Amino acid sequence: MNSLFSLSGFCRSYLAEIAFVATSFFFCTSGLFHGSPRDVEFTQSARNVDNYDFVVITLNVKSPDVKNPFVETTVEGWFAIEDGRKVPVDGFCDSADGHLFRIRFMPTEPGHYQYSVRHRQGSYKRSYKGKFTAIDAGPVPVNLQGIMCLASLGIRKLTVVGIEGQKRGKTLAQHLWRTAYACNIITPAVTDNKVILSSGHDVGRTALFQVSGDKVRQLWSIRYWSEGCSPVIHKGCIYLVIGQVHCLNLSNGKLKWRGGRFGRDSSCLVTCDDKLLVFGSRDLGLVEASPTRNKYRELTRVRDVIGGTCYPHLALADGILAAKNKEGDVVCLSVRPR
Repeated sequence: MNSLFSLSGFCRSYLAEIAFVATSFFFCTSGLFHGSPRDVEFTQSARNVDNYDFVVITLNVKSPDVKNPFVETTVEGWFAIEDGRKVPVDGFCDSADGHLFRIRFMPTEPGHYQYSVRHRQGSYKRSYKGKFTAIDAGPVPVNLQGIMCLASLGIRKLTVVGIEGQKRGKTLAQHLWRTAYACNIITPAVTDNKVILSSGHDVGRTALFQVSGDKVRQLWSIRYWSEGCSPVIHKGCIYLVIGQVHCLNLSNGKLKWRGGRFGRDSSCLVTCDDKLLVFGSRDLGLVEASPTRNKYRELTRVRDVIGGTCYPHLALADGILAAKNKEGDVVCLSVRPR
């Protein structure tokens, strides 16, 4: 009888040890079953971005090993202008298998920014730090009474700054120009000491200003405008695109003609042989830009040059025409003579 009790006690003790070992093995190896990614690669969309545009940090997860990346993985970070407050930002999963995450930030003032981003999956963590610069619409050269200057449209005003001699680095003239949401997107167009500004949203107009000394005087204003296309000046005419191509008289702002269909995401360039290259809504068109014309004439059009929204401006150099969409895809076309 005593032997039976001893055997029973031994069995209970043995089974308890097996259960303990099994439980320990489960907790120790649970990390193997739920795994960790092999690595995380961080990529920044651009070193320089326009003010009120997005900088995007993309996280490419190597060999993802997670059942539900939307709830089991977190991506978070902070962004800050130099000596400014850190703004916390949450990222998001952009793929069903958890191999792609993104975190986006929109700067609201020009300057140098820094940021930190962290990827976390259970006990696995990876961090990344970087920098970028937010800029206003690009500056353009302007001759002010024989002094070379730069005219720049910021989020609140036009500023003219000297770049040579005793005026170098000095603000010479300013003019208030505010657009809703600080969307002063358009680069000013300049001829002699005259500057053209254009904005949509609550402003909805294009205006010509004359800069003399420290004074900025409006010469005319008209209710035609551009939202993304910087105005182009050519032989006494102004060309801009918003849905249609518009040709305005430089001297008084009156509409000479309009036509074509290119959408609101458009831009244009003028060529030396009086032609206008117009890009928008995925199409590339060639339009006559002779100052003697009184109506729209489209010479040819190439459809579906590139997919997506096409806010980025056309670029032309050395016979190569570059078209880019908002997603960052670029198509380069040769316009060199054969």
